[in-house]
Amino acid sequence: MKKLLAFSLVGLTLILAGCSVNSIKLPIAPVDSTQGWETYHNQNIGFSIKYPQDWIVTTVFDASKANQPSIESLRLSFGRKNGGDGYDGELFLTVYNKEIDIETQIKEMGDQFSDRQEKRENITVNGIAATKVIITTPSIPSWIYEVVIVKNGNYFYDMQNGAIKSDLFDKFYNSFKLN
Repeated sequence: MKKLLAFSLVGLTLILAGCSVNSIKLPIAPVDSTQGWETYHNQNIGFSIKYPQDWIVTTVFDASKANQPSIESLRLSFGRKNGGDGYDGELFLTVYNKEIDIETQIKEMGDQFSDRQEKRENITVNGIAATKVIITTPSIPSWIYEVVIVKNGNYFYDMQNGAIKSDLFDKFYNSFKLN
């Protein structure tokens, strides 16, 4: 009887020890997937975003330098140098003022395709509510236009993949921060 009780106690101890080891959850530090990337800051409009270190940023349009009012405040292109003076924009960020009808903008995305398909999802980018819009067309399966839209105060921030599926796009828009 004593042997059975001792055996049971040893077994119970091992079971409990195993349970407690398996139930301990150690915190895992988040990995910065944009480590080593450059950061573009815009103090006037109040945001920053990261992009790969070997890329360049081109200002396509800057309303602060324009002579006429526009609903578009700033348009940036992020991409690789292709040797010489060549440049390929791969990811884009456009800032619109609050006067824009964002629904009209979304309806115009991919409207050249009669078989245009649209999917939307609510997401969060660095604690900020955002909408991700994905436009596709069955007639060209490789054409996948992704846009993440953030509304804040007087601006809509529109981050785009240029209709080319890119593993960098998620990292790009998830690095967006409001200042």
